[in-house]
Amino acid sequence: MKNRLSVCLDSNVIISGIVFGGIPLRILEMALSRKFHLVLGTNIIE
Repeated sequence: MKNRLSVCLDSNVIISGIVFGGIPLRILEMALSRKFHLVLGTNIIE
């Protein structure tokens, strides 16, 4: 099994990616394509 990087995204990165695009959007796209293991706090999920 390959070790993947675990990344915890701040809510600001998520919102910026959705609203403004740019690098935050690229990070979200990488998470969706499973380039790394995404870790989110329960406050972001709720």
